[in-house]
Amino acid sequence: MQTYDLVKAALKEKNPALFKELAASGELHRFVLERSEAIKSEIVTLTMELSAKAEKEASGPMDVAQIFKGYDSMAREIVLSQMLDFPQDDEDAAS
Repeated sequence: MQTYDLVKAALKEKNPALFKELAASGELHRFVLERSEAIKSEIVTLTMELSAKAEKEASGPMDVAQIFKGYDSMAREIVLSQMLDFPQDDEDAAS
């Protein structure tokens, strides 16, 4: 599933009031697109941070590729868990 679709689905599931509000105002696409791009950027940044130290210890290009792949998966999991959280407002939860 693409990041855009993940953001949209998470928003709809975790904060349906905000989802409906954004959809009604015509801002849903922009909001989801911006969050999606931010997530992609954070994944790249975190992957590079995690990989930087390990690359120095790698014995060759295959080790570097394996290290990068592992850290990319780890970064993706961390960032998605943080940035796909859409808590409801107290007012929304009471409704």
